[in-house]
Amino acid sequence: MENPSLLERPAPRLLKAAEVARILNISRSLSYRLMQTGVMPVVRINNAIRVTLPDLEEYIRRSRFENSSMDFKSQEF
Repeated sequence: MENPSLLERPAPRLLKAAEVARILNISRSLSYRLMQTGVMPVVRINNAIRVTLPDLEEYIRRSRFENSSMDFKSQEF
């Protein structure tokens, strides 16, 4: 079975910085920073920067894994 062409596949949901911020419960400026520094993969369309939902989900999984080894007991708040 051949892979469907790009036009035959459902289009991925492209999220704006404000939507990413809302999902992650962070500020819009922080979501822009994550996108601009390459921490989170982006799709660039002219001047627009977007994130696919699968990339955001992967970022969350990766962050959870990386932060799971942190020792919060030794940190002062």
